[in-house]
Amino acid sequence: MCIYHCPFCGGRTPESRRDTLFASVPNEEYEHLHALTAGVKSVEDAIRVLGNPSRDDVPPVPPGFTPPTDRDGNSTWPVRFLTFSDCSDVAEIQVSVKADNTVEVSFGAKYTGPRK
Repeated sequence: MCIYHCPFCGGRTPESRRDTLFASVPNEEYEHLHALTAGVKSVEDAIRVLGNPSRDDVPPVPPGFTPPTDRDGNSTWPVRFLTFSDCSDVAEIQVSVKADNTVEVSFGAKYTGPRK
């Protein structure tokens, strides 16, 4: 989402610096990553196809937060995120793992800005 004006004062926001903070991912690279991950249906598939993850994180859950559920009452909130950074020079692959061990695969541009 792009914000063009401050929601408080109405002033114009500065020009985006996104292109200086993240790599540019060409469509061909997204197509390559889609083909690479087409058969990933489990954590085991992800590791077999993509190798060991660069990060394996448990998402924080705020106190008192009730995770969302689907119509059948199953949690749709991820319980684990596997990030694979070594499969592409410009993109990361993230595998979100749900409580029932189903996975969703997504892609994002690598951060190239200054390190904190």
